[in-house]
Amino acid sequence: MTFSAEHISHSYGGKQVLSDVSFSLEPGELTTIMGPNGVGKTTLMKRLVGILPGTGGRLVLDGQDITNISPRERARLISYVPQRSHVSGSTVFESVLLGRRPYLSWNVNEEDLDMVDSIISSIGLEDISEKKVDSISGGEYQLVQIARALVQDPRVILLDEPTNNLDVANQENVLNVLKQLISERNVCAIMTNHDINLSARHSDRLVMLKDGRIYASGGKEVITSQSIKDVYGMDVTVETVRGNPMIVPV
Repeated sequence: MTFSAEHISHSYGGKQVLSDVSFSLEPGELTTIMGPNGVGKTTLMKRLVGILPGTGGRLVLDGQDITNISPRERARLISYVPQRSHVSGSTVFESVLLGRRPYLSWNVNEEDLDMVDSIISSIGLEDISEKKVDSISGGEYQLVQIARALVQDPRVILLDEPTNNLDVANQENVLNVLKQLISERNVCAIMTNHDINLSARHSDRLVMLKDGRIYASGGKEVITSQSIKDVYGMDVTVETVRGNPMIVPV
């Protein structure tokens, strides 16, 4: 079950933001899109999930072109975790249940409720399932958003800066839980993340964007002092710590 983005391009008002971006995702793996602010990471995510319409490129899942399928059909295949999507006034359970919308007709059935219970349990949110989302921590809410995406039973999950504004402990917890669920459910997953070291520790594959194009893609070996200088404009050294690259500003 491979998901591929092929030759994705996008522009705003004549300004080219993405140019001929192509990559593939493998089930059970987490790919991270890297690059500085304004390079087109969020635009790419919105193109993949269909929030932004566009004519440049296509999306292929298991050999089938899904570029122009209906929003409801796409929501059954691809789920999206935005940087912040707050459902004020709802409980954690109700917020997660919203992920079942692509499958609902008139009423919520037992299958929907059982799936929500299962996802909440697997992520460890049982103790707060009846709490209002307004009253939980940022780290807990990120897990709620991930739970809502997973309850869609997707083949592909997209996450836009899932650790944004979290402290170090919550960043690690959110990504550890995410990696475990991706592996257990064998879904394709891609996220954007501005933290280079965090991305290197938790990603199976890295895709670096520069000027709206792919500068490099591969494993941890793509993180070098030269690639960081070219993409981010930073002078760094790259050390290896417990098998992972870690950038150190010069």
